[in-house]
Amino acid sequence: MNLLSHESLEMFYFFREAIPMFENLFHLSFSPVVGCSWRGVPFMLNNSPNLETLIIKGPLHHDASGYGSSGYSCLLSCPVKVLKITEYIGTTGDVEQLRHFLGKLSCLELLEVEICETRDRDELQITKELLMLPRASSKCKIKVN
Repeated sequence: MNLLSHESLEMFYFFREAIPMFENLFHLSFSPVVGCSWRGVPFMLNNSPNLETLIIKGPLHHDASGYGSSGYSCLLSCPVKVLKITEYIGTTGDVEQLRHFLGKLSCLELLEVEICETRDRDELQITKELLMLPRASSKCKIKVN
């Protein structure tokens, strides 16, 4: 399933009681927009018991104030094995967000990150930071593109 607009994520938040169980959903990708809330994501993940691949096509950092740190509790039971992030910059917010994913996704086997060019930091520095983050899964490998 590809959620192409941030309105889709908002819809899952506002209609969270009506979200069906997505038993056959194995692959989910969405394109977040800077400044928009991800508050629909936890509800989508909670209703996707067989999700194996999660792709975030866009900036990783978001405003978590809509649901607070408890919104990350959905990751504790999330079966995702592959997490791909396509526009990683390595800001403080990006690192914090990734810390939640890596620290809670216990089935994660591969984190694949595409680093965007940044003037402030080089790819090697960002890669070192990524490799130092604690992981809930001992099987988790990190691949940087």
